[in-house]
Amino acid sequence: MSAKNLGFEIDLGGGLTVTEAAVTVYRVTSSRPEEIYSEVVHESRFAIEIPGHHGRHFYAVAEIRKLRGGGGEIDLGDREVQLLTTFQDRSEFVTLSERLTVATTYSFARFLEVGDGVVISDWNRAFHIAQGIRNTFVQTDGSMSEVILRSPNGLETNSLAMFNFLSNLVYYSLTTPEVYAGFLRLTRASSLLEGLHHLVHDPFIDPPAIYGLIAERQQVFHPSLPQLEAPATPIPDQWTLTVKRNDSGAENFMIAGVGYLVFDKNDRAWLANNVRQGTPNSSTFTVILEPDGSPAPFSPLFGGGILGAGFGIAVDPAGETIYIGNYGWGPTEWNPQHGSVSVFSCEGRALSPSNGYTNALSRVQGMTVDADDNLWMASWGTQDPMPPTQSKYNFRGKNSAVVVYLEGDPERALVHHFDSPHHLTFDVAVDDEGCAYVSNSGKKPDQAGEGEVASSVYKLKIEDGELKVLARWISKHGNETLRQITVGPDGDVYVVAVATSRVIRFDRDLCRKGEIKHNVHGPWGIVFDTQGTMFVSNFAREMDFEASASEHIGPFGVTVVQNSDARTAKLMTVPTGGHEVMLANGLPLYGNPETSSGQDVPLHSYDPIMRLTSSQIDRAGNLWACNNWKPSAVNDVIYGNPGGDGVVIFVGIAEPAPRT
Repeated sequence: MSAKNLGFEIDLGGGLTVTEAAVTVYRVTSSRPEEIYSEVVHESRFAIEIPGHHGRHFYAVAEIRKLRGGGGEIDLGDREVQLLTTFQDRSEFVTLSERLTVATTYSFARFLEVGDGVVISDWNRAFHIAQGIRNTFVQTDGSMSEVILRSPNGLETNSLAMFNFLSNLVYYSLTTPEVYAGFLRLTRASSLLEGLHHLVHDPFIDPPAIYGLIAERQQVFHPSLPQLEAPATPIPDQWTLTVKRNDSGAENFMIAGVGYLVFDKNDRAWLANNVRQGTPNSSTFTVILEPDGSPAPFSPLFGGGILGAGFGIAVDPAGETIYIGNYGWGPTEWNPQHGSVSVFSCEGRALSPSNGYTNALSRVQGMTVDADDNLWMASWGTQDPMPPTQSKYNFRGKNSAVVVYLEGDPERALVHHFDSPHHLTFDVAVDDEGCAYVSNSGKKPDQAGEGEVASSVYKLKIEDGELKVLARWISKHGNETLRQITVGPDGDVYVVAVATSRVIRFDRDLCRKGEIKHNVHGPWGIVFDTQGTMFVSNFAREMDFEASASEHIGPFGVTVVQNSDARTAKLMTVPTGGHEVMLANGLPLYGNPETSSGQDVPLHSYDPIMRLTSSQIDRAGNLWACNNWKPSAVNDVIYGNPGGDGVVIFVGIAEPAPRT
């Protein structure tokens, strides 16, 4: 492939033009980048020649030295303000700007080093993911993306206003020395780009003080945070950028009630989609999203026995086979007598029969695939769906259990039954020694006279062709409503409890080591990044059906804990930008529910992030949080419209695991 001439432009806001800048262009590698161009330019537009390497990735850095603006010449002196962008060899035109600098810093945060030079490396072979997320904010040519400008983003979240505010911060760092100095002081950085990078890694750095640096100044890029109106709050909770996605690929089969998700070998996200949007009925499809959150060509995907996936979806170690656990929801006609497992190739081909695989299973919740391709499943024994409905079957369920399909084969099932269907086995995780840890949710006593079953955690292992119990822990709090269980990078076992709003920590023998309660609100999900940072997905406090229908129940968000230290626990939220939350078909989140008298019920939501059940980290360090349930539990149950509306992607917030 021959060399290519590529046009560049340094395009600044507020009428600024560059009169001197040092521009360097690098080819991205898995280690140190290769410099291919370095010149001092004196005009905003210039051209460079890049080598003809097919499929290669590049980035450009422009250190701005002198500008011309409405007030005359500006010499930056010792201020170090660098603009940053990435591009590919197929790009036709490349822009460097304030907005591209912010979007690139956030999207490539986990592959970016700022200090003695600016380095982007693709050690995780995830450049395409980061570039795709970057493009949801602004394109390589500098044009704004429709993704961030329109629903479900736009002003339904504060992310667009946050993005523009940070871009204004770059602008004023170019023009106003006191803004530059104040930002570096607050972020403990030595350059503007390093300060932005620090905000991604620690988004809780003094929001009021940083906001105050430019809040009273003209906002060159808008809408910006100071321009937000009620019910929005201009001063943010933290400096995260998010992209929300709610498009399944079909408006009549929208995302609703995502319980869990996994990533396949192509970095596509497979969503366990619980319900049909706007109804209490089980979903008969799953949703697959590309790495940038747009729908895959074969999404939504039907067949293979899908009926009401709950928390259960898993992928084999190779990323080639996806297993979906079917739990079932709603009235009896949408509510299976027992669950099943649906199996698909990563390209969307059904590998299971039309009713799924049912051997040895009750309702299926959490599941995982171990290093030997064994499929572990939590089998929720009772026939009562969660949450309960008036229609149920007139027979008792099987006892709750953990079920293993050896090498994924449903004809080779191992089962360990617990002593009651009401253990409510919810999730299973496997450690590096092949031991499984199983969470039993537990059950409160009911009016029919059935007693309480305490929440519990069991440790099991496959030995001599059987599942053997190695240890167990029984809660002294009775029913804690245990949910996701996982093995942390420190080797300890963690489980979240909804009713007691805590994360419980054990050693591998299930001896309790402690708990985290601060800033934890009815947690369902827990995941760790490779630096040991814990992300807890909050469902918020238990649903109170006696509460007012208009009551705001929250807060909604993800709790971030560093190194399992409860003192560091902080809550990442996604505030509104002031506009009502809308579905992918253009209707409000709650559609148009009616009372029994036929009167419209005014249900308006300004909560873009909702009741979360789980989060997952992609290969570029983005955290995908699952909106499982809508915000108002009372309205959701009364009008049968429970399913949350999509996924919220926190950009660059986590340290990804490398993939070889």
